[in-house]
Amino acid sequence: MKKTLFIIILPLLGLGCNNNTSPLSQTKPAEAVLPQEQTATDIVPEDEITLIQKLYTAVPEISKKSQEIRDASNGDVSVSVRIDKENKNGDMYPVFVFEDRDTHTVTLWTFYISTTGDSIMHLNELTGDIESLETWRATRDELPE
Repeated sequence: MKKTLFIIILPLLGLGCNNNTSPLSQTKPAEAVLPQEQTATDIVPEDEITLIQKLYTAVPEISKKSQEIRDASNGDVSVSVRIDKENKNGDMYPVFVFEDRDTHTVTLWTFYISTTGDSIMHLNELTGDIESLETWRATRDELPE
């Protein structure tokens, strides 16, 4: 039996940029980019939307990076996230934050978010260790922009 992997990509463009509303008050992101395997009538599960909202609320660096990339590319490149529910690690889902370009994607960060969204960790790509957001931020602050 062949398994089909459905990938949900939700761009973060503009999320957190509107000071009039909280990202948590939104029921759905402004737009959803669906992969070719899905049709426009498919619905993003509410639990995934909730997890993504919790992620970008806890990690404002995602919205900041999204705005930087959008500005630098004149809107040609967006930042998107994908929850990988197929490769759950204990009670944590890997979440990929990446540049979504016309011809390819470039991973920026990999986070792990608990199934309830209460815990968020970062995957250190250099060491392979899963670390706290505080450790990630401290290490990230040491790198030149």
